[in-house]
Amino acid sequence: MPDSINGLRGYSFDIIFIDPPYKKNLIEKTMDNLLKNDIINKNGLIIAEHHIDDVLPENIGNLILIDKRKYGDTCLSFYTYDNI
Repeated sequence: MPDSINGLRGYSFDIIFIDPPYKKNLIEKTMDNLLKNDIINKNGLIIAEHHIDDVLPENIGNLILIDKRKYGDTCLSFYTYDNI
């Protein structure tokens, strides 16, 4: 398996879990790269783990935030394609 997102082009995933270092503003950049490389299936789900203080947008590219869950100082944000 390739060791970077760019090397995953040609693969396709239903679920992607990302957990970049907290408070580094890497979630949006990572998700943009996932979209650019077209590796998430159209009905797929991206789960982003992040610090509670990190504010993520409702939309990232064609992805929409569908759920957010808080666990102490950790959040899980769930994104999927906007199929509307």
